[in-house]
Amino acid sequence: LRRRRWILCKQESLQKHTMALNPTIVLFLALATLATTSSAAEEFCPEECHCGFESGNFFVDCSGLALTELPHFPDVNVQILDLSDNGFTYVPSQLAQFSNLRYLDMSSNLIATLPPGSFSGLGSLKQLNLAKNNISSWANIYPNELLQTVPSLEELSLAENHFTSFSSNDPSLVLLSLSLKYLDLGNCKITKIAGKEVIQGLLALEHLKLNGNPMHGMSDIRSTSLKTLDLSNCKLVTLQPTVFSGLESLTYVNLARNSRLSLSSNGNVTSLSLKRINLSNCNMDSIDLGGFPNLMTAVLRGNMIRHLTRDSFAANPLLENIDISSNSIGSVQSDTFRQLEHLKSLDLSFNMIPRIDGKTFKENVMLTHINLSRNFIARLQRLVATSLAHLNVSSCEILNIDPDALGAMPALIDLDLSNNLLAEEPQNIASDSLQTLDLSMCRLTTIRNTTFIGLPNLLRINLSGNRFTTTFRVEFFDHTPYLSEIWLGDNPWRCDCRSAGFQDFFQFLVDQPQRVNNRKDLRCISPDDFFGATWEAACRSVWYPQDMMGTTERIWTYFMLAILAFFGFFCLYSSIRRFIDSRRKMAAERERQDNIQELREVARENQIRLRQQAQLNAPDMRESRPPAYEDAILLPKLDAASFASLDELVLRGKRRKKRKQRQSTGDVRADTEADDDQAELRPSNRSRSENVLSVRGTIYQEPSDTLNRESTAIYQSPRSSNRVVVANVHVSPSGSRA
Repeated sequence: LRRRRWILCKQESLQKHTMALNPTIVLFLALATLATTSSAAEEFCPEECHCGFESGNFFVDCSGLALTELPHFPDVNVQILDLSDNGFTYVPSQLAQFSNLRYLDMSSNLIATLPPGSFSGLGSLKQLNLAKNNISSWANIYPNELLQTVPSLEELSLAENHFTSFSSNDPSLVLLSLSLKYLDLGNCKITKIAGKEVIQGLLALEHLKLNGNPMHGMSDIRSTSLKTLDLSNCKLVTLQPTVFSGLESLTYVNLARNSRLSLSSNGNVTSLSLKRINLSNCNMDSIDLGGFPNLMTAVLRGNMIRHLTRDSFAANPLLENIDISSNSIGSVQSDTFRQLEHLKSLDLSFNMIPRIDGKTFKENVMLTHINLSRNFIARLQRLVATSLAHLNVSSCEILNIDPDALGAMPALIDLDLSNNLLAEEPQNIASDSLQTLDLSMCRLTTIRNTTFIGLPNLLRINLSGNRFTTTFRVEFFDHTPYLSEIWLGDNPWRCDCRSAGFQDFFQFLVDQPQRVNNRKDLRCISPDDFFGATWEAACRSVWYPQDMMGTTERIWTYFMLAILAFFGFFCLYSSIRRFIDSRRKMAAERERQDNIQELREVARENQIRLRQQAQLNAPDMRESRPPAYEDAILLPKLDAASFASLDELVLRGKRRKKRKQRQSTGDVRADTEADDDQAELRPSNRSRSENVLSVRGTIYQEPSDTLNRESTAIYQSPRSSNRVVVANVHVSPSGSRA
């Protein structure tokens, strides 16, 4: 809370000292304050909502979130709260903690009832919007008690609810408030207003809106404070003559868009306090303002009024502003406005007036604005209007202007003659006070040296949209020394660049003080080579030859530009090439790293797989151990020779040869040698068997995990790991094992 108060104090001090500070400092302080307030707003804002500061007030916008309950507020010091377009069916009781709340919007919800005390605790509330809810009866909102807990409330909107009546027949259903100034009951389906005391319980009420309700009539109502009453678009047909008599302070009534309304069918509706009335689009064919003698503003546009006579405003001598535009007026009597001495503004546009008498406005000494546009005035005659400052006669099909048409308007400042059918430029028109003249879209083809001679104080002239082809001589404007703005666009100019007058007029327009705001509006239509080009672009080579290059200079310029373009293209190409190469190298390096990583993964997986296979293929110790000696003796003898009997097989072959030789020679010595050889073989076979058996014991030991295949000479491959080696065992005749 201290921080919030500090922020508000900073804002107030900033507003007080802004005018005395340097603009740069002011901007800096504004940005700093904005940043501070923004951060503070976000800090104290509910998560779903949008918050900020507006004119020193902290606002929270929670609209359109489909809320049915009030969100959590970190800070209840809120001045503006928007809960519109949600799903609330009641007023949350948590609102009572917002004691500083000034504006509450709960429109477009589903609220049907408002029990007493719905707005308790909101002592600072000034504006309450409950429009577009489901309230269908005054009894559902307890009007006697509804506003008693909000003593500061000034504005209440109940528009677009479902009330069907607004009456004081039941005193308990009368809305009571000592502070309410504005009440909106528009578009509520109210069909009748009954009872004079219907708004007497609202002692401070100043503005009442009942627009858009299907009421065919309205009874008298009373109020000493009501100032404005809106009954527009209510399908009213008749009003009682005394309908406004009980409204002593009533100053404005809006009865627009009641297409069947008549103010004099039952006698003239009267009001002595009424100052302004709006009767537009009511299909009225006559002016019925006789009951409003103090009327100052009458809006009667969009009706069917055909004639204006001396009696049209005879009962309203205080009229200052009259709007009778968009009617069917075909005639205006010269004394229609004679009695309106206070008339200041008159709008007669969009009618069918063919002629205005020159003395029609002679008696209106305070008249400053007349709008006669969109009529059928073929000739602009002399008008007597001593105070007239602004005259609009555009789009009136004017063909001619009398030379002294402006002579009786000494205060005329602005004259609009646009969109007319002038055959030639106005001649000899004179006005010492005229400052703005609009002659656009008038089909003018030329002007003369006398056209503006009588307009010494002319500041602005619009000549756009005409048919000028040749420029004007500068001397034509010698009598308008204060001329500062000329509009010449949308004309079919012929650009004769070698004409001295053409260049002089262009310099007259663009030299200081510059008289044309946009040079691009000055465009050529002919000759064809310059079609659509601006004056300056079309004539540059003629008007500014020093700025144009010769043939040699042009060639060198093009050559240098070509070289620069080549180098620029080369640099661009090199940059792109380097960029592509660098990208390619980076891609190759990434691919190489990926391949290396992939190979590492494959090698690791292979190593793991080989280790697993080695463990699976390792021989079982129970199966790979050699049999015991006793078991080996009992094994059958193998046909194939074993490793231990290789020498015996060799010697056996030798013995066969020796035996054959002995049989053939009868040599006894050979038998002796054979016996010796066999005796030598048996010990050697025995030792060899022992060696083989010992080696097999070594080979079929369980391999260690750390055993290196390359360094172990007796490593057995998986294919031979299960092979059983069987040694041949021979038994000597003596029974000893060898």
